[in-house]
Amino acid sequence: MLPDLKKSDFIFFAVIATAFCLFFNSCGGKFTKINYKNPQNVCLIFCRALLVQDIDRAKLVSTEETKLVLNILQTLSDALPEDMKTKKSEQIDETLKGMKKAKCEVIDDKASCTICCDENREFETETFSLVKTDDRWLVNMSKEDLKN
Repeated sequence: MLPDLKKSDFIFFAVIATAFCLFFNSCGGKFTKINYKNPQNVCLIFCRALLVQDIDRAKLVSTEETKLVLNILQTLSDALPEDMKTKKSEQIDETLKGMKKAKCEVIDDKASCTICCDENREFETETFSLVKTDDRWLVNMSKEDLKN
């Protein structure tokens, strides 16, 4: 069975292994779990993903039409020179700190969500349309939205 471990040693290792698992589940859970029933949560996830250029994560909370728009944005982003692509990590961190709240007006299966705050935590708003599809709120962006 186990090589000459005392019962106390076994318990110690079991406690350490359990703590290790709980630590990684608690840290990773916040990032990986998406509450699709909450339009504010979906909007924040979408915006944060775009900010750090995580297109795949943004697609998780997007309609099919939005995924096409994200593909276009990704293609345009890939064509930019490297120095224009990336923001300084401090600026991204500051913007993420300021991006804590989304306010949504829900009418039936549609929502209009406003998210605020730029990197200086000044009030600057951006509005996103969401639709409820199969009991899941998803960001709905069209090619026409890019023009505006």
